[in-house]
Amino acid sequence: MAADQGSTAAAGATGVLRPVAGRERVRIPYRLPLVAFALAHLAALGAFASLVVDPWPFLATHLHPRVLSAVHALTLGWISLTAVGATWVVGHLALRMPLPAGKADGVALTLLLVGALGVVFHMGDGLWRGVGWSGLLSWIAVLWFSWRVLRGAARAGGPVVIRLHVAAAYVNLLVASSLGAAIAFAWLPAHLPPATALVLHAHVAVVGFAMTLAVGVGYRLLPMILPAAPPPESIMWTSLAALQLGVLALLARFVIAAPALMAVGALALGVGVAAFVVGVVHMLSHRRPAPRDLRRPDPAALLVLLSVLCLLGALALGLWLAARPAPASGPVVFAYGSLALVGFLGQLIAGVGFRLLPWLAWRHAFDATPPPDSGAGPGAWTLPPPPNAMGSPAARWVAVAGWITGVSCLTIGLLVGAVGLLRSGGVALASAVVAGLFQLGSVVHAGRTVGTRAHR
Repeated sequence: MAADQGSTAAAGATGVLRPVAGRERVRIPYRLPLVAFALAHLAALGAFASLVVDPWPFLATHLHPRVLSAVHALTLGWISLTAVGATWVVGHLALRMPLPAGKADGVALTLLLVGALGVVFHMGDGLWRGVGWSGLLSWIAVLWFSWRVLRGAARAGGPVVIRLHVAAAYVNLLVASSLGAAIAFAWLPAHLPPATALVLHAHVAVVGFAMTLAVGVGYRLLPMILPAAPPPESIMWTSLAALQLGVLALLARFVIAAPALMAVGALALGVGVAAFVVGVVHMLSHRRPAPRDLRRPDPAALLVLLSVLCLLGALALGLWLAARPAPASGPVVFAYGSLALVGFLGQLIAGVGFRLLPWLAWRHAFDATPPPDSGAGPGAWTLPPPPNAMGSPAARWVAVAGWITGVSCLTIGLLVGAVGLLRSGGVALASAVVAGLFQLGSVVHAGRTVGTRAHR
């Protein structure tokens, strides 16, 4: 971020940015990431609304069609769409990996959305062949995005260990999509029960893709958000190796009738998660001065830290479930999923978005100004407001309150079987998502206003 602002001369008190001759601009995709972020919020809103309307299936079994439908609305909608949109931005910001967005990317994003909608609605009705065919649409989109990211990561200039995290995450996403289609079409080996296959598929998708991507990118973004010094690369390599070893052990369970592989995979994944937590602790113990324009307390940093606490809770429950001799079900499984999906990934996405979206809007407004050699204007541009000044502070704090209340009510309600708490949690989480949508709109409006003024 500082590198982009440093490519121009310092602005004075008049709010005018003086062009620097010979400055080279790298334009970052803007519209497609925003579309992906908005659709992701709508998917999360739908998932939490289903919890409010009918919470009873969430107290029955994690294999209930309505539960699986809501979970896939979060994983395919909220998490995957956000991850794809953020990769366009984070690739430039953290990896020096520009990913121009073209028409093919728009088509792929449409396929991902249509496939996700088909999976969610067919799964809610228990129509598994419809789930499989819809999943194939998403698989085509995932194949395209994975190829683009792998190709970009090979050419990027960021740290190798971070690029490997990102590349491994998208490979795991492709594998998880393939496994999902195999489960929907009942293409499973005879030794593997469908319930076990679903558990393996879920962990390859959530841990192999979402968590690996969050961990890898987090090593670059969290030092900017807290702010703090980055952790040593030895921690990064440990998390990468352990997470991928765990995913490989889970994949081996698909073809080898050895239940012990589940425990091996859980242990390796636990080591990878623990390494990331150690990295966060290192960041917290090596804080750096915050920007002068950053409001305190910072809702983005607060949500990020709360997400790490939820990750620790999910880790403890996951290891306990893996140590049980019989497959587990019931309240603890629901609470484990709540802490991992909503508590960790949900709050992490929201917290990082509070910083990433304003930066994207700032950069878009900056790119909308005429370059120095264009001959447009008197040679000075209107300076976009700082990223930390964009958006609605009230909406951010409403979202924070919604996430904290929602995660707490949802997790406790699942543990004790309280329908009222589940509904309250759903309402709070839905309110947090609506506040996030308002924040997104206000950030886009701020960037558009500056961009329009710059062309006058």
